[in-house]
Amino acid sequence: IGCPDQLGNYAATLAARCGVAVICPAYRLAPENPFPAGVADGWSVLAALVAANGGPLFISGDSAGGGLAAGIAALAGQHGLKLAGLVLLSPWLDLSVTNPSCALSSVRPGCRVTVIEAEGSAWRRGPHRLNAELQAAGIPCRLHCVDDMLHVAVTRELNATGATETLDAMTDFILAALAEKLR
Repeated sequence: IGCPDQLGNYAATLAARCGVAVICPAYRLAPENPFPAGVADGWSVLAALVAANGGPLFISGDSAGGGLAAGIAALAGQHGLKLAGLVLLSPWLDLSVTNPSCALSSVRPGCRVTVIEAEGSAWRRGPHRLNAELQAAGIPCRLHCVDDMLHVAVTRELNATGATETLDAMTDFILAALAEKLR
């Protein structure tokens, strides 16, 4: 599930607040298009953007798209492409389903732990572990957690618990990273 059309209001709000262009590409989804189809599509979009303007570029994703964005960012690093930032919203990074938040999500439709266990066998790191690894590598990062916020609420409904706070934190992060790039 998920498509660029569902992100229209969120993308427009983020673009206006940060003064940036936001591109929401349609990439092939699993299970019809298994891994690495989505990564290949994302990498193609990133390569086209680099060729067209060169940056500064951010990669973002929510839920499973957050894991996809993290994977594309890792590829960018392996190819020497330095991103301005990476913004992950409720990213699905822990496919081992060992993070306590998975138990909370298991009662929500579409987030059943048994489904996650059946689908996930790679990309085994949660947000806290990723944050610690980025910090250890000297990569500037911020981890922003909101209690009682629904999964990817900021992309669904800006009036939802924690959505405005999250959008504010994202805006601050993006603007600070852009200011750093323009120095």
